Formats: sequence, C-alpha cells, structure tokens
Amino acid sequence: MEIIDYIVVGSGCTGAMAAETLAESGKRVLVIDVGVENENASTENTDFIAKRFNDKQQSDFFLGKELEVLSENSHPNIPQQMAQRKFMTELTDKFLPVRSNNFFPVESLALGGLGSGWGLGSCVFSENELKKVGLSTTLMNESYKAIASRIGISGEKNDDVCSFCHNNLIDLQPSIKLNPAAESLYQRYRKKEVYFNQKKLFIGRPAIALLTENKADRQAYTYKDLDFYANEGNSAYRPAITIHNLLKKGKIEYQKGWLALRFWEENDYTILECMHVETNKKQLFYATKLILSASTLSTARIVMRSFQSKDKLPILCNAYTYMPMVYWPFVGKRNIDQFCGLVQLAMFYDKNADHSEVAMASIYNYRSMLNFRILKQMPLNYADGMKFLKLLIPALFIAGIFHPADYQAQNFIKLQKSDSPTGDTLLTNYSFEGNEANQIIETEKLYAKAFFKLNCLILNKIRTSTGASIHYSGTLPFSENEQLYHLSPAGKLFGTNNVFVADGSGFKFLPGKGLTLSLMANAHLVAQNVLKNA
Repeated sequence: MEIIDYIVVGSGCTGAMAAETLAESGKRVLVIDVGVENENASTENTDFIAKRFNDKQQSDFFLGKELEVLSENSHPNIPQQMAQRKFMTELTDKFLPVRSNNFFPVESLALGGLGSGWGLGSCVFSENELKKVGLSTTLMNESYKAIASRIGISGEKNDDVCSFCHNNLIDLQPSIKLNPAAESLYQRYRKKEVYFNQKKLFIGRPAIALLTENKADRQAYTYKDLDFYANEGNSAYRPAITIHNLLKKGKIEYQKGWLALRFWEENDYTILECMHVETNKKQLFYATKLILSASTLSTARIVMRSFQSKDKLPILCNAYTYMPMVYWPFVGKRNIDQFCGLVQLAMFYDKNADHSEVAMASIYNYRSMLNFRILKQMPLNYADGMKFLKLLIPALFIAGIFHPADYQAQNFIKLQKSDSPTGDTLLTNYSFEGNEANQIIETEKLYAKAFFKLNCLILNKIRTSTGASIHYSGTLPFSENEQLYHLSPAGKLFGTNNVFVADGSGFKFLPGKGLTLSLMANAHLVAQNVLKNA
C-alpha cells in the first residue's frame, strides 16, 4: 500500500490552483482526473477574416469535420458549442447523470474542466459579498493577489467599474483594445454616466485572465478573433496550462481516466475509491490528505456516496438572462477590423449601493460565432435573413446578465439509485420564486431600459434554462460550528479528519459577478490550510 502525501481530485481551475500551492511544499502531490483531452485542438495562426475569405476547408474548422456543430444538442444549456470545445462535456451524460425537470447543469470531465471554456472574467468579491459567502476578507484579498500573479489578468485601473472588478487589489496588465462598436458604445455611456450612476448602473472594462503583455512562456493576445476556437500563445489562462507546467517540472503526478467515487478514513490516512472510465475497473488510492475539487456538483456526489446519504443538499445557481441587441450607429458599418471575440464591457447594477447584491452584464460583440447561430431565431427565411444579418452583425451585441443567488428552500440535490456506471443519478430541483423571481424581472427591465438609453434595440430577452450560467455553489456550506455536510472556514469537511474541499461547495451566497477568480483564490487558501495541518 502506497500512501501519497496529497491527492487532489480534479484538474479544473480550483484543482490546478490547489495542486500548485501544495506542490510548492515539495511533498508528493497526485492529481486524479478523468482528463478528457481536446483531440480537435487548433494550432491556427491565421485570423478570422483571413480564414473566412481564403480558406477553402474552413467548414472543417468552424463546423467540425463531421459537421457536428450543426447537430441538435439534447442538452438545453450547451446550444452553441464549437467543435474545438466539445471535449469539455464528453462522457458527462454517462458518468455524471442528472435527473430534473427544471435544472440542467453543465459539467465537465475534461483536463482543465469547464475552465477550458471559461469566459475569463476575473472579479474580486467585495467585503460584503465575502461576508455573505462565508470567507475572510483579509485572507481572500491576499489570495487574490497570489492568483493574479500566477495567471495574469488585464484590466483598467481607474474606470467606473474598477471597484466591482478588481478594486485595485491585484496587479494588472493593460486592458485589451476595444472593438470599434464597443468603443463607440462606451463613449456614449461616458456622456451619460451621471444619469446611469444615479440608477446605480456602471459601465467599464472588465478584468479578464488574458495577457496583453508576454508572461513567462505565454504570449500576449493578438486580436485574431478566434477566441472560441483556439488559444494562440496561451494568452488566455486555462487550468490545463498549470497542470502541464507542473508535470513538466516534475512537481506533481497525474493519473488520467479515473472517476473518484467515494472515500473513507482508516488510521491516519484516507482511502479514495475510483473507477476507470474505459474499463469500469475500481482501484483504491491512499493519501495523508485528500482535497476534493471535482466541482460543486461532483464533490457533492462523492461526499453523499461516502456518507451513504439519502439526505438532500442545498444548491445555489445564478439566474442567467441574455439579450441580443442592435446598436443603431453601427448598422451596415464595415466589419473587417482587428477584433476580439471576448467580453468587451461590463455593466454592474449595485442594487443596495453597498456592493452586497450586485448583478453583472457581460457585453460581447458578435462575429466569429457565425451568423447561422442566430439566423434561426429570426422571423425571416434563410435567404432574406442572411441579407439582413450582414447589415446587423457589425452592430450586434450580446449582453449576458448574471443575477445574484441566495438559498431557497425548494432548491436541492440528492443521489438516487440508478443503473448508471456509478450506480446513481443526481436528482435535482431548482426554481426561482417569490421575491427572487420578482427581482430578476426588475433587473432585466432595468438593463433593457439602460441599453435603450445607449441607442440599442433589444431583439429578444431570453431567460435561459436554469443552469445555463454554469455558476454553482453552496452544496456543503461553510459553518463555524461542526455539522454534517458542512465545511469549516478552513475548508475541512466536517465528519472527517483529513478531507478538504477546495471548490465552490462552501460558498453560501452566489454574487452575480463572475466567481472563477474567487474559486481559485479560495482553493489556494484551502491548500495552504492543508499544509498547515500536515
């Protein structure tokens, strides 16, 4: 029997950060992961316009070699996945089955997890948000700095949203250059910012995990507008970058193909039972400390199996609304400029004017995702629709609005026996009701009016199926007092001696702001606490 110092389950954003922190101790660290890899990874060094005008084989790139992008996806919250990103959700139907009438989470068993498609938004939580989440402001602020130093974040230091994005707590590279339409929209806001600020609305440059200057062996962003297809020079941070670097330096070990099922403790070590996804063979791994960072839902599965629980656990999920809209001044404009497909601007709504309950809209231009994706939503035949879209695309924005989430009694997850390879299925329920539902509606109206004030015509207001935000937390809430299915503030799972949780399972409140940077900062803190308890 071989006992490893630290076993980390999962290679996503939290697993990668926990593994890096633990590896700095010089002790033995093993990352266990299913680790589906991207067989369609692109090495393109061209740009979107050149590819569209010059590449006779571009359909293989944009639609997939088997035209898989055109196929109807049975999952309601993965409607626009590129061929290059389909690997992220492979095997999840088989090994992470979910049964629900109203909650459709997106999960991953890939190397890098859902971090492989992360939108890169990197917000720090305010003091009031951290208090509601259950985390220490002082410790998290220090951890934010450490993570920003590792991954590289670009942003604006002194605009109207800097206090929402980074609050000047972290080192920043310069912001990306704005696309022409986004620059025009932003300048229109600047002329009316007093009006917007009185409505508790603020627009500015989001902080994103994208390099605008070289960093180590990663290269600065090159504005080729292929952001949803490739990651030239690793300018966008992806957790697989960290895993590969740690492996290259011999600082961690990596076991691929294993799905963590359950754990138990004996004497001074923890036993982790895993199943190989190709053979269904089971194997035991032994660790002094076990760190679960498989994702909020997968970690909950492991814990419920381990405690043989038939109980319900709570769950948090941001409601998500997206609004396609036309910015009138750019209708019919030239559309072959240098471009960035990533988030351009962010609009924050600070409802209580104290950073305690903030909604966030991420504003994107639309070009490289291709016209056919929105053509079917238009009340025109394809021939006329394509002609119309050529005029609209230069002026088209997509605003994705994330609403904050508190616990609601009707929302839960639990394991139910089934004939799946793991022997169970996750039964879920999630709905927005009462005051929360009313607030979502009011926030949507407020944003719609704000965009109208900026000369935007809202084409549609789409409340996505619950789970589309891909922001989940709160299944194992933080608690100062020991109680089953809760975590200590240090991240230790109550009821165990040596099991820690480093993903978002403990977050007791889900701000509307992007949570990935906070997930990584918390994972770093949990790993530090593991080392202190060694």
